[in-house]
Amino acid sequence: GRMELVMSLLDELSVLERENKSAYAQRMQVLCQVSVLVLDDLGAEGTRPDYVKSKLEQIVFRRHANNKTTIVTTICTLNALWTG
Repeated sequence: GRMELVMSLLDELSVLERENKSAYAQRMQVLCQVSVLVLDDLGAEGTRPDYVKSKLEQIVFRRHANNKTTIVTTICTLNALWTG
């Protein structure tokens, strides 16, 4: 399994998506295929809510489609996460 701090992960993906498409695709592949993925501290990433939602949906939906376990930690309430 893997544990990823959401804020750092999204920063990394943003840079890779702009500067190295091949590395971005490889990183996304790993995130979507690892047996267990822990996304730590969701809600602390601050700005760019559309980008955050888009990337996390991509990862979570692909993982779900492949029957992979995803664990999310947060100090936010569900209402705060849904309303941004």
